[in-house]
Amino acid sequence: MTIADRGTVDYELEMWARTVLIGSSEPRPYDKVRAYRILARVNPHAYQAHLVKALLELSYRDGRRSSAPGRLTLLEETATAVRAVPAGEQRRGELVVHALGAYQRDLYALGRRAEGLAVRAEMATASRLALAAGERGWVEWGLRAWAHGLAEEGRHDEAAAVLTELLDITLPEDSWGTTVWDRLALIAALEAAGRTGEAITGLSTLLDEDRVKMATDRTSLSGVFHTLIWHARLLDRAGRRDDAVAARHEALGLLRRLATTGEPKNWSGGQYSSAGVLLAVQARDAEPHTAGRPRPALGLDPTDWSPDLRERYFDESGLTRCGAPAVDRPGTLLDRARRAPDLAERAALRRRVAIRTGVYGLWHHGHRFLEPALPAFHDSVDAARQLHTHAPGGRPALVHALTDRTMILTAGRRHTEALDDYQEALSLA
Repeated sequence: MTIADRGTVDYELEMWARTVLIGSSEPRPYDKVRAYRILARVNPHAYQAHLVKALLELSYRDGRRSSAPGRLTLLEETATAVRAVPAGEQRRGELVVHALGAYQRDLYALGRRAEGLAVRAEMATASRLALAAGERGWVEWGLRAWAHGLAEEGRHDEAAAVLTELLDITLPEDSWGTTVWDRLALIAALEAAGRTGEAITGLSTLLDEDRVKMATDRTSLSGVFHTLIWHARLLDRAGRRDDAVAARHEALGLLRRLATTGEPKNWSGGQYSSAGVLLAVQARDAEPHTAGRPRPALGLDPTDWSPDLRERYFDESGLTRCGAPAVDRPGTLLDRARRAPDLAERAALRRRVAIRTGVYGLWHHGHRFLEPALPAFHDSVDAARQLHTHAPGGRPALVHALTDRTMILTAGRRHTEALDDYQEALSLA
C-alpha cells in the first residue's frame, strides 16, 4: 500500500502499525515505512511528515543495496508523499527541500536531467514559500540547487539572478562567513554570462574583505593568492591590463611572503575545496563550451555539481581516480593529447587534463592531493614549453600552464617551487 492508495484502512492493519512503532525495539526501516503508510491514511495531519522521514531513511539505508531504478521508485514515492504534507506542519519547507533534493539527485545520476531540473525548480518554489513564512537554514538549499542547475544548462543570467536573491536573504545574517561560496558562485555566473564588469566588482569586494582579514591572520594567504589569480584573469578579459598587472604583482608579494615564512597559522580542509574551485574557474578558457551540452558550473565545489556531469568531467580526462594514466581508454583527453600532431592542440589538451586532475585531487583527496595530481601539471608545462619553443604564438600557453602549476604547488605548500614558476610566468607575460 502506498500513499496513492485510497479506501478504508483495516483495523487490524492499523493496530499492527501502532504496535510496530511503539514496540520496545527499533523497527526495521521497511516496517517503519509500511506502518507510516497505513497511519498516514488514517490521520495525514499527524503522520504524513513521519512517512516522508521514514521513506528517506529507507532510501539511505536499504537504497544503497538496491539498484538505482529501485531506489528511484522509492524516492518517487517520497516526493509524492512530501507534497501531501499539510501546510501547517512545522519546518515543512525544510522537509520538502530535503525530500525533493534526494529525488532530483537520483534523476540526475540516471541522466534524466530535464526531470531533475524541474524538481529543482519545485525546490526553489518551496524555499521561497518557507522563507516567506520565516523558516531559515537548510531550506535555503532549494534556491541554491535551482541556481546550480540553471548554470549547468548555460542559463547563467538566470542563475545569477537566483544567487542574488539568495544572498539578499543570507548575506545580512552571515556571522560565520559561509556565504563566500554563494558569492564565488555568483561571480562565476556573472563571468559566464559575459557580465565581466559585475564579476570584477564582486571579486574586488571579496578581496577587500580578505585584505582586512589578513592583517589579523583571519584568512589563508594562499587562498587570497588564488583569488588574485582569478581576479587578474578577469581584468585581462575586461581589457584592464594595468589593473591585471597590479593584481599579479600583489599575488607575487603574497607568494614571496609564503616562501619566506609560510602560512601564519594552520587552516582547515576548506582551503583545499577553495583552491579547487579557483583553479577550475580561472581556467574557464581551457574548457571550450559546446552549445546545448550541459557542463559543470565552474565556480562551485564538485560536490555541488550534478552527479552525471561530475562523473563525466573526471572520467573524460583519461586518468584513474588516483591520478595515474588509465590504459586502453581511446577518445579520452589524455589519449587525444598523446595522438595530437599539432603542438597547440596537445598543449591545450594537456592543460585540460591537468586542471581536471587537480580539481579531483583537491576535492577528493584533501591534503593528499599533490602527489597524484602534480605529474599532470608537469606534462602540461612541458607541452606548453615545447609549443613556446617552436611556435611564435606559444607564449600565453606557457604562462597559463606555469600559473596553473603555481596554484597547485601553493595549495600543496611547496611555496619555493611555486614562486619559481610564478616568477617565470610573470617574466613571460
